[in-house]
Amino acid sequence: CEHLFLYILGAAAPNPEFATGAASYYAMQTFKSRYKGDEFIMCGSGAAFTYQWTHGFIDFRHIQDKHGRNWFNNSRHAAIAARQYAIDNAQRLKGLGPNSWGMSACMSPRALDHDVSLMALALALGTQLPNAKESRAGRVGGSCDSFHFFLRS
Repeated sequence: CEHLFLYILGAAAPNPEFATGAASYYAMQTFKSRYKGDEFIMCGSGAAFTYQWTHGFIDFRHIQDKHGRNWFNNSRHAAIAARQYAIDNAQRLKGLGPNSWGMSACMSPRALDHDVSLMALALALGTQLPNAKESRAGRVGGSCDSFHFFLRS
């Protein structure tokens, strides 16, 4: 989750005067969600970047915390859910489909949707970003089909 990075920075602060330790990390509230598949922890608004941002700095693939959370797997399950939602709603929402499923905060016909929830407002308005889809593609499978679809569109 996007805020996960802040907990880690706080716990690992080099100046003990500012270090929070692990207590704040383990005190964070988490809410679970699912869409036709594995359960995952909902990260912030549910926009793609909230699941991926911290992974740009920390490799979570083989890390599990004492609560059993593996943030890499969590992001993977959220990406699979987003893609499945796009597939399921391709006929209803223009622009969604198996290769067009990058949903994140971005400009929409109504203004900046920075507080969109996964499979909610951004989907209803059709707001999606190519980079959101591409940042998640590695978590769903080894295919570059969605990237090629974007280049052809």
